[in-house]
Amino acid sequence: MAHPSEKFRRKKRMACPCFLHRVFSKAVQSSMKVVVEVYINDFFLAVEYANKMVRQIKEWCFF
Repeated sequence: MAHPSEKFRRKKRMACPCFLHRVFSKAVQSSMKVVVEVYINDFFLAVEYANKMVRQIKEWCFF
């Protein structure tokens, strides 16, 4: 039969990767959220710029 402290050590060793996985996945999720938000902001800026260019081209064509 295993010594109680040995059981605790085994549990601790098994719990550690789970804890690291949780911390790592939370970090990845939050960084992905930031990346997605940056891409969304860039996308809207690009759309806004494209709309300005279209308006400018229309003005040039009509004059």
